Order: sequence, then structure tokens, then C-alpha cells
Amino acid sequence: MIDKEIHKILFLPEYYTDEYNLTPMKNYWPFLKELVEIIKPYSVCEIGSERGLTSQLLGKVFKNIEKLHIVDPFISKELKKEKPMNMILYEETSLEFLQRGLDIELYLIDGDHNYYTVYNELLNIEKNRNKKQKTFILLHDVSWMWARRDMYYDSKAIPEKFKNQSNIALSLENNAFTKYGFPSGNNYAVAEHSGGSKNGVLTAIEDFVEKSKLEWKFNYIPSLWGLGFLWLEDNFEQNDIEKIDKLLTKLDSLKEFFGILEANRLRLLQGLNEWQGLAEERLQDLQRLTKERDELYEIAENRLKDRNDLYNKAEERLQDLQRLTKERDEL
Repeated sequence: MIDKEIHKILFLPEYYTDEYNLTPMKNYWPFLKELVEIIKPYSVCEIGSERGLTSQLLGKVFKNIEKLHIVDPFISKELKKEKPMNMILYEETSLEFLQRGLDIELYLIDGDHNYYTVYNELLNIEKNRNKKQKTFILLHDVSWMWARRDMYYDSKAIPEKFKNQSNIALSLENNAFTKYGFPSGNNYAVAEHSGGSKNGVLTAIEDFVEKSKLEWKFNYIPSLWGLGFLWLEDNFEQNDIEKIDKLLTKLDSLKEFFGILEANRLRLLQGLNEWQGLAEERLQDLQRLTKERDELYEIAENRLKDRNDLYNKAEERLQDLQRLTKERDEL
């Protein structure tokens, strides 16, 4: 754990989680909180709750949110146990949930990171939109690794998908699969190629905005896997539109700085994963060599035992020979 004094020096907030890979959307809280204060949503939906850290923070801080819809096929036990009164849990996929057609003003999307899912999530959100309400969507993982490459938590559930593999790793150096880097394990599958049409989260958003008849506004920052801001000015007061534009313009002006921080963070994470992979490989080599050494020791011990047996037999034969020699001399 980080020392308390260092917490102060780094201005780390109470909700900060000390871990290698910062995946929860709560890490955007400094400006996420400001956005929520401007939007003043009565209904919020979080798709992909993970451990429920962002959901719990939303429910704790914004008591005025009437309904906080949490959508995830596998909702954590912690969230089920500690959910606030205004939180409603849906243990189903995002596309299943969106068929309910509920009125929601603010979406936080961090679900299945592939073109088919994200594109259809946005189509359904647009279809469900109440024309008298605000609509603001925050989308996670719009930057590398999934900006231009599909990943599938359950590839069998995706009707339109690319050839994919699990138990692979991606790296910053190129788009090919690598031995070490960012490993997928068995948790998800990854499209075998990067780029091209209908591939990746960012591509899905861009295609949606281009094909929609509505005037969606979109921009993103590349920090912490990337956060996208997709929204309509409709039903916002002019003063609130100006506040949102000011905030997003300020963030956009820092995107190169965010990109530098993200590149450095990814480089360090990749290095850590590479060293862990190499260490595991060396450990396996050591275990193999230890096993071979033990087998050789066992063979050597058996050979020594055989030698000792032969030595004892030779001693017996020598004693027999000495006895026979003595008997001969006496005769």
C-alpha cells in the first residue's frame, strides 16, 4: 500500500484503488463528477459493473439519482450485498437490457469491447431515447487496445465476429500476437487482425455517429484505456451546453499529455507482464532442471548401490578364494 504521506503529495483521493491495472471508470471521477453535476440525470445506467466500484461511488455521492441501473451478466457479490436503495441490478447482457426500452439520461458503457456489441448498444440507446430527455453516453476502452480491434468475452454470443483466439498476448510494438505483453488468458478472445471495417470500439462509435440522422457530438481522451464522450445537445439548457463544451474542450486540449502518460503506463505494464512471463518461464525451466537433477541423482544412487553390491560380491568371492587357497595349501 502507498504511504499516507505519498498519498498527500500525489493528491490521491479516498476512492483511489492501489493496483497495477486501473480499469474501473471511477478513476475518471474528478471530471466525471463535474459532468454528472451539470447533467443532473434522474436515471443512470452502468453497463459492465466489474466490481461495482463506480456504481457504489455514484450511488453514494449523487443521492438525487432516482434510478441507478446496473447491467452485467456477472454482478459481484459485494455489489449485491452493498447496493444503495436507488440501485437496480440486471444480471443480463447489455443488448438484453436495452430491449426493455427504459428512459435513461446518462449511460456509462464498459461492457463487451467489440464492434457488434457497441454499435448495437448505441443503436438501441438512440431508439429508446425519450425526445424530451437529455442523452449523454460515456464509453470506456475507446483507446488502445480495443479502439481498432475486437475482443469477445463470449464469442459464441456474437453473430458477427472475426476469427479470434484466446490465450494470446498483445504488445505495443506491432499488431501481431506475441508471447508476452498484455495476456488475454482464457478470460476473453481477441480478433486475429487489427483495423479494417467493423473492427473495434472506436470504429463502432465513429460509424454510428456518421450514419445517425441525429447530431451526435463525440470526442475522447486516451488515458486509462480511453474514455469517450458521446452526447446530444437536445434538451440541455444553453448554459449547461456551454459548461459541458468548456470541460470537454479543456480535456481535449490535454489529450497529447494524456497520451504520453498512457503510453508510459502501458510501457511499464507491458514490461511488468513480460518480466512476469520470463520469470514464469525461468521457474518452469528451473522446475524441469530440478526434476532432471533428481532423476539423475536417483540413477546415480542406483548405480552406487549396484556398485556396492558388486563390491560386496567381489569381497565374498575374494574370501572364498582365500579360503580355497588355504585349503589347497593344507592339502
